Amino acid sequence: MQTKRPPARRSIWESGVWNPLGSLSVGVGILGACLCLMVGLFCIANAADWMISCMAAAALIASGYGMGFFAAFHRRHSGLKTGLLCGALLYLVLLLGGVIWRGDASGVLRQLLLLTSSAWGGVCGVNHKHRKPPR
Repeated sequence: MQTKRPPARRSIWESGVWNPLGSLSVGVGILGACLCLMVGLFCIANAADWMISCMAAAALIASGYGMGFFAAFHRRHSGLKTGLLCGALLYLVLLLGGVIWRGDASGVLRQLLLLTSSAWGGVCGVNHKHRKPPR
């Protein structure tokens, strides 16, 4: 008598809904670390407004890339779609925080930076080499 083996449990990273939510903590963590570094630099030296804008853009690019890379690396397929979804989710969180804290919405340039960097991270995450291939 031969019994049928039960199907393997699906991981949280394989679902399309929970994957970006799990990687949101990575994006927010990278953004928080970059902002703490910026605050430390601004305490040492007085920076011009254009420097602050450039450093904030670099923090957004780093967090979008890291979030998209992390989500697509663990999901292992649909990197562009996963990266864009992660970027849109992080943008919505930042938009909601900006509306609550400052009372206004951010510009289109920030959204474009975040979406392109997270899509780039998603594509790089899918194409990155895995040490242990899936079974």
